[in-house]
Amino acid sequence: MGRGGRHGRQMKITADANVLVRLLMADDQAQNRIAIQTVENASLVAISVHALCELA
Repeated sequence: MGRGGRHGRQMKITADANVLVRLLMADDQAQNRIAIQTVENASLVAISVHALCELA
């Protein structure tokens, strides 16, 4: 499936710190795979300053 999600609809997400941790740490394979698929299928991924600060 390419960008834009299912059936041509554009999926836009706001990734919170939990999603970012799953992407970066890959400590749980199943959650890492879901996070990667979600971000790859999104046409737009917004990351708030708050979420970035939580990672620090």
